[in-house]
Order: sequence, then C-alpha cells, then structure tokens
Amino acid sequence: MNEEKIEEILKRRDESMQRYIAGLIEESDRKTGALSEEFQSRLSTVAEGITILNEKVDRIETTQNAHTEMIGIIAEDVAVLKDDVTILKDGVSEIKTELKNKVSRPEFIELKQTVLAMS
Repeated sequence: MNEEKIEEILKRRDESMQRYIAGLIEESDRKTGALSEEFQSRLSTVAEGITILNEKVDRIETTQNAHTEMIGIIAEDVAVLKDDVTILKDGVSEIKTELKNKVSRPEFIELKQTVLAMS
C-alpha cells in the first residue's frame, strides 16, 4: 500500500470517528438536557411544597400565639373568680352561723303566742 492510500484510509477513519463522537456528544447533551428539565421540575415541586409548609407553620404559630394570649386572659379571670368564690364561701358561712342562732317559724309562732299570753 502506498502512503496516499494509507492517508486516505486514516482520513476517512478520522472523519468517521469525528461523526461518531459528535453523535455521542449530541446524545449526551440531549440526555443531560432531559435530566436537567426533570431535576428543575422536581426542584420546583419541592420548593412549592416548602412554601406551603411555611405558610402552614406561620398559621399554626399565629393560632398558638392567639391561644396563649387567651389562656393568659382566662387565667386572670379564674384568679378573680377564685377570689369571688372565697368571699362567697365566707358569706355563706356567716349566713349559716346566723341561721343556727335564729328560731324556726314554728318556734317563732310558739314564742309569739307565749308573749301574747303573758300580756
């Protein structure tokens, strides 16, 4: 074989290899692009989920703060009611003591009749 023929064979082989490598690069770019799009889509879905979760956490925090405030108000009201109940218990105790010292209606009628009879 002569040198020109060898160069021609090598040139065709180089061109064939370049086309093959270009095809591989094109296929790789296509697959990489598809993977990139899929990754971006999934990343977008995750980001939306995180946004929704953040909104829910904010609502929960707002509700918790409102409930904490209401519990504080209720605790104050309970303290006032507790004081009122203590006062009422003392008053009822006094009334019970006074009632024990009073005469019953039949006893009062009998006492009245006795006083009238004495006069």
